[in-house]
Amino acid sequence: MVKAPADQLVERIENTITALKDAERDISRFKSAQLVANVEGITGAGEDIGDVRLWTFIAPQGTTPQELRELVTHARGRVHHDVAAVLVGAAVADDSVAVVAACSPRALERGRQAPQVLSCVMTEVDGRGGGKPDMAQGGGPRTDGIAAGFDAVRTHLRAAVTG
Repeated sequence: MVKAPADQLVERIENTITALKDAERDISRFKSAQLVANVEGITGAGEDIGDVRLWTFIAPQGTTPQELRELVTHARGRVHHDVAAVLVGAAVADDSVAVVAACSPRALERGRQAPQVLSCVMTEVDGRGGGKPDMAQGGGPRTDGIAAGFDAVRTHLRAAVTG
């Protein structure tokens, strides 16, 4: 199968495994670069809810939780420093959903926090998660709850404006 004499099998298999791991790393780096390069196309324009600009989006199929976190981090970094930004991204893989919520420094100043935003979505996807005020992540099994989770975030932000 590996076309090597018996005394070279171990070395040949080790080299093949190393090459495979290198190729997987290269693919992952390329995929992350593609996501970041298309960040505006993925996240969209966002919407204003009171004094906050909200972006909700579903990442391309097959996006890993780590790639989603990188995508949300990059998107948050592109927001002008004067904008109170809340970003919520979801990625579906293997019949489960990963969610990352992030708040810009201006949003934090206005009392918005990523764990509270994340919990709105987690309720709808039957998931759990947590994090720091500026970034939180979690996941759940109900992929059909993503849209309702995004609506729950909107409701939460509207309540903060009127409440």
